[in-house]
Amino acid sequence: MKFYTLLFLIICCSSLQAQTDADVVGFYRLRGGSHYLKSDHTFVIIGYATFIVGTWAFEKKDKAEYSGEVIFTPYYEKDAFTIYGRQTISNKDSTKIMFSSGFYKEETFVHIGTLNSDKPTMKRLFKRGHNEIVYPYVYKSKEKLNTVSFSFLPYSSGGTLQNYLPEIYTFSNPKNYNDFIAIHTEIDRYNQPFTYYYKDNLLHYSSKHYGEKEDLDAALKRDGLEGDFTNFNKLLNEIYFTPKYKIVDADSKSHAFKFEYTFSESKNAYISKNYEEGQEYEPDFDYNNTSILYQYKRIENVEKSKMKFTIIQEPIFK
Repeated sequence: MKFYTLLFLIICCSSLQAQTDADVVGFYRLRGGSHYLKSDHTFVIIGYATFIVGTWAFEKKDKAEYSGEVIFTPYYEKDAFTIYGRQTISNKDSTKIMFSSGFYKEETFVHIGTLNSDKPTMKRLFKRGHNEIVYPYVYKSKEKLNTVSFSFLPYSSGGTLQNYLPEIYTFSNPKNYNDFIAIHTEIDRYNQPFTYYYKDNLLHYSSKHYGEKEDLDAALKRDGLEGDFTNFNKLLNEIYFTPKYKIVDADSKSHAFKFEYTFSESKNAYISKNYEEGQEYEPDFDYNNTSILYQYKRIENVEKSKMKFTIIQEPIFK
């Protein structure tokens, strides 16, 4: 009888120690970032210059040092180039393009205006190996922009088109925007699957680096992330920037946003309760000041083609 009682206790203890998906759900501080793992198997990781969204899965492993692996699969933009636009009243007939994340990580090229399909030419944005140009990268022109084309060469190509056929993205501008944010998405470690390890309420990056599980609901409420993470899987139709080009995670339809901001027709911008008239034009206006936000809308009018082009080597940014 004692034998069966002991066997029953061993089985119970083993089942209690077995880790499940529900055990993994939680909030973790790890590697300088905030990790939110929800029960619907979506996650968000937020850290310095990092915002990763995707799905996670838990796989049990029979190893003493951990109970299983947590595999993170990020969502990411599949197109190499995207562009967002808006009407900035003060620009009038001129054009402004800010080349945001990704353009400086590979050799990137741009052609403003109609691209000659017989003898296309594209201008280099940065000289090879540049490291002295400071963000933001803003190009200004006194002319209106009807079309703009982008392309890139991976560094593995050696900077030539000899053995590489590049893809060109050509965007048209039917809404006559004059202020743009262009984004280049390269395949890198931030959009590839990666793995952490889990055991006893600890999420491990390595044996010495881990985060202890905290209450997820409290963290989501505290950090304003109570929405549905699956929305991030959809293509972002709008993005928000401050006048100094700090990107802001915002949703104009949320109650929190509506409480804090009102829309100004004269500025075509959202202004907060702390906004002071004309402050965005002051020379000491802070990069982190979010009292006024510009909304940029995704431009869907794009044609993709593969062809070689002549590189204009003189870079736009010097």
